[in-house]
Amino acid sequence: MKRLTVEWNFLSYWHISSGESFGSTLDLVTRKDELGFPVLPGKTIKGLFREAFHLMVDAGHIEQEKVNDIFGTADNLTLEEETTGNTGLAVFESAKIDQSIAAELVQLLQKTDAFQREVVRQAWVEHFYRQISSTAIDSNTGIARPHTLRRIEVAIPMRLYSFILSPNEAEADFRQAAKLLRHVGLGRRRGLGRVHTKIVEVQDA
Repeated sequence: MKRLTVEWNFLSYWHISSGESFGSTLDLVTRKDELGFPVLPGKTIKGLFREAFHLMVDAGHIEQEKVNDIFGTADNLTLEEETTGNTGLAVFESAKIDQSIAAELVQLLQKTDAFQREVVRQAWVEHFYRQISSTAIDSNTGIARPHTLRRIEVAIPMRLYSFILSPNEAEADFRQAAKLLRHVGLGRRRGLGRVHTKIVEVQDA
């Protein structure tokens, strides 16, 4: 098996939904890790690569049977596998911010008074997010339709890193598939989620 390091270089604001809102302030909140940094879940990553592999099947670059071996098939998923996204031979870990940045925050929190840690943490991570608004416009009047204003939290452009545990013979396929990943998450038609993805390191697992 090979351990592939994947770099996700986001070129625009992007949003992976947590499925939660924030009262009347935000309709959608971004998915975050335990420290509050943006995260791209392993299950989402698996789905993105599976879609890219299917494009490669359509183009005749890989056999469907090999894709099934790597990703598993829809009719053999257990509840745990649906949750973790780890069915099939390949294992997909979530993409997170560079660990040196996370370690810097952890060290800061360790030196901070317990009563102030949450305030410091929020002040540190809030710079990684913005809020954007959108509304539906009536094509006849050119006026915003009532009750259509939505406000969502988005992450700023940044680099995240994830790991894939891959069969040896699939390394080249993952390299090719990574080049096909251009958009991630919500709002692709509105310019959100533009990303450049590549395999930056390969190690024996």
